[in-house]
Amino acid sequence: MAGEARPAAAREETAELRSQIEELTRRLADWETVLSRLEITRETMTEILSGDGAVRASVDEAAGEAPVSVDGSRAGSPVGVRLVPQWEPGLEADVLPRSYRDVVEVMQDAVHPMWTHHLCAALGLSTDKNKVEGFRSKLKRLVERGWLAEHAGHVRPGPMQRLLRSARWDAGAVRDEVRRYVVDHLGTDDGVLIVDETGFLKKGRDSAGVQRQYTGTAGRIENSQVGVFLAYASSRGRALIDRRLYLPEHTWCQDAERRRKAGVPEDVVFSTKPRLALQMIAAALDAGVSTSWVTGDEAYGQDPGLRAGLEAREVGYVLAVSCATRARINQGRTLVRADEVASRLPVSAWNRQSAGPGAKGPRYYD
Repeated sequence: MAGEARPAAAREETAELRSQIEELTRRLADWETVLSRLEITRETMTEILSGDGAVRASVDEAAGEAPVSVDGSRAGSPVGVRLVPQWEPGLEADVLPRSYRDVVEVMQDAVHPMWTHHLCAALGLSTDKNKVEGFRSKLKRLVERGWLAEHAGHVRPGPMQRLLRSARWDAGAVRDEVRRYVVDHLGTDDGVLIVDETGFLKKGRDSAGVQRQYTGTAGRIENSQVGVFLAYASSRGRALIDRRLYLPEHTWCQDAERRRKAGVPEDVVFSTKPRLALQMIAAALDAGVSTSWVTGDEAYGQDPGLRAGLEAREVGYVLAVSCATRARINQGRTLVRADEVASRLPVSAWNRQSAGPGAKGPRYYD
């Protein structure tokens, strides 16, 4: 009995210590967030009180009027001062507060996009984690008001807006290029393909595929579009490499007029979400993507066609199934529910794994 009591006590002590560590990690993350917000507030108030935030609009000055703040008040008062005006064609960086002007000038001279901590270093600022987070709020403000383009590294949003609004480009070719880029930079022998879906909430009924349907985005039935996505993950990182729009059978695939108005190609036919997933997996494999296995949730694990398709390609898979799914044991002689099989396994057969680090410590889904 003493031999059994000692491991039990050790497990209990370990569980208690783990609980304390998770609580301390959560509290530390909360206080780091508070500190970061206080730093941002302090910097903003310093700019306002120094008078450096006054807006200088050349158009208003030419008309003999004092510049107007974001809430309509005249510039020169620290109350309602607009720190960063909305960018317009012809507006130069010298209308910005000094700290913001320095950022734009550095980006204008940069020959390639810059990460936030690299930009901090270029400006002679601290690269401490909390300082970088505070500085990121300034970059967000410049992006929101049109002075910078996030991620692309453009000094103006015009090129990105043109790409999204008016440029003609082949979405399939772009997808192929993205997939190639991801595999070139993240590809390893331990790479895994992940299938999942997400919903996009909508107000109207004209967007292709929109209808009232369940979406995990809202956690309930909502008017939405649903897309199926394929991601690639390895020890080097993870990224999306393909997507398919789910087109409901009765409300869309069989409604020719609705399809025509939404611009749905005539050759698009109804496909279940698992079939869309299999199409993307097959396309990735045909393009030379190397994967050790495929994983997905119950919506995909329940589909025998997806499992058969993976087996035909000799690709391993770890797919979730419902607890009521029956599995064969004893060399296929006995059918039992999946949850019963799981309940028969000893505690020692299980390993607790984290889905990754979160703001409050490791993310466990027991």
